[in-house]
Amino acid sequence: MVLNMFFRSSFPAVLQSPINCGTFAMLAGMVIVPIVSWISPKPDKALVEEAFSKYDTKVEVSQKRALTD
Repeated sequence: MVLNMFFRSSFPAVLQSPINCGTFAMLAGMVIVPIVSWISPKPDKALVEEAFSKYDTKVEVSQKRALTD
């Protein structure tokens, strides 16, 4: 979108509008992100478990501040 601001004439007519360009960028992201996630290697399960192990700690809070069961 920054390129659209400085080099507007280089883009096709439909993408010269900031609204259309922003829509195109969001839709492109919805296509690109799943493809990259599919191609990239999955993280090691042990590493993920270790990273989130601190959240397994039990704490006591008052019912007023606690989420529902």
